[in-house]
Amino acid sequence: CCVEDGVSHRNTRLRLAYGGADVTRCYYWLMQRSGFPYRECQVFSRMDALLLQQLKETFCHLDQDISGIQDHEFKIRHPDSPALLYQLRLGDEKLQAPMALFYPATFGIVGQKITTLQHRSHGDSEDPHDEHYLVATQSKQEQAAKAIAERKALAKYAGFEAELGAPNCDGVEKSHELELASSQHDCVLAGNDSEDLPAALMARKTTVSQFEGKALGLDKSILHSIDCCGSDETKKKMYSSILVVGGGLMFQGAQEFLQHRILNKMPPSFRRIVENVEVITRPKDMDARLIAWKGGAVLACLDTTQELWIHQREWQRFGVRMLRERAPFVW
Repeated sequence: CCVEDGVSHRNTRLRLAYGGADVTRCYYWLMQRSGFPYRECQVFSRMDALLLQQLKETFCHLDQDISGIQDHEFKIRHPDSPALLYQLRLGDEKLQAPMALFYPATFGIVGQKITTLQHRSHGDSEDPHDEHYLVATQSKQEQAAKAIAERKALAKYAGFEAELGAPNCDGVEKSHELELASSQHDCVLAGNDSEDLPAALMARKTTVSQFEGKALGLDKSILHSIDCCGSDETKKKMYSSILVVGGGLMFQGAQEFLQHRILNKMPPSFRRIVENVEVITRPKDMDARLIAWKGGAVLACLDTTQELWIHQREWQRFGVRMLRERAPFVW
């Protein structure tokens, strides 16, 4: 998804039904074809699953300059048994397995919903204070505050006209009622999401029918997510800083490989105006698997987010409504 000023754009959220476990499974299948020496390996065994993950993290890469067959060794230790040393000869299998992230048809799960978009929320029947309830109550509160302010302004204006000996102000009241009604209507519309507009809905349906359920590679997913941004200025900003979070792309040469594919597939119009397309897989040399946790920890310590904390007395009094009103993001 695309994040701007700490807010995630809903239209850009895209979920892919594959990840590191599928790369491990694909890598194991390729090693079996090349004569994997550990015949007793069971994918559903925890010990063997950790072994396959270790082999993937150690040997797999996305560096196209590395080629040829190489010999590798790995050890297996089981409880109450001596350690066993195996030798393995691998070539392009180390590159083909992580390449499946860009060609997900290799995973063999095309028939499932491999790509899904976040649809508009239809509300939760078990949650009386869901997103739609908050939008409605917020609109009513805004309407009430606006009506009170206009009544006070009208009272001052009527008193001023009475002092000047003006005629009956019924016409003024009628015009005020009309203005108030129109302002209330505008307030209700402002409370709704801009996605309700027919053009936006039609574009959304076209996007869903075009991508949902298809095998969309990682590079195409990023390009599609950026393309769903509302303005060209936002798209330009997103192209200039692409952050990969998580441990699914911690391969040698992954950063350069992904950057090269995005540069080749991005629209020519943006290729001319975007000065630098930067792909970051290891921000500040940190472990990419801990970035999300680190961001949440930093967010919880900021002075601006202290008002988002929910205290025990508030939860006991208001329940889930407090969670809905304090949450920084609508889910």
